[in-house]
Amino acid sequence: KQTMKIIFLDFDGVLSPIDNVDNGRDKYGEHFNARCTENLNAIIETTGAHIVITSSWRQYLSLWQLQRMCKKRGIKGEIVGVTPIRSIHRGNEIDSWLSKKNCHRYVILDDMNESQFNKHQRSSLIVCDGRKGLSHDNTRQAIDILSS
Repeated sequence: KQTMKIIFLDFDGVLSPIDNVDNGRDKYGEHFNARCTENLNAIIETTGAHIVITSSWRQYLSLWQLQRMCKKRGIKGEIVGVTPIRSIHRGNEIDSWLSKKNCHRYVILDDMNESQFNKHQRSSLIVCDGRKGLSHDNTRQAIDILSS
């Protein structure tokens, strides 16, 4: 039985960089940066990974709303869940989600400092520059992690 490949995805600082030019708005807020979205889609298309949302947006949008928003905004991957909101430590929330699923290959895309994650997660963590978002180098690194 093959295990899923998962992208644990934050939005702010990853798909919505601080230096984002105004790309327009929809009912969910400011659109994601087109370059960052293309980079995420490249990871998905190359690796077949699914998405689990870790972003704080999961606190005010349901899974269904997140799925609909991401599809409308051009994200090609399947969103298979959100991490539970149990602590301020994102690494613990990821571990909680992983404990219930058959997933051993994952990548974490976030702009938070690595101290927000557990030591055993660091080899799967890609800390994006929050001002620029998901870069080409981040994309290549994520593909390498998910493909190894």
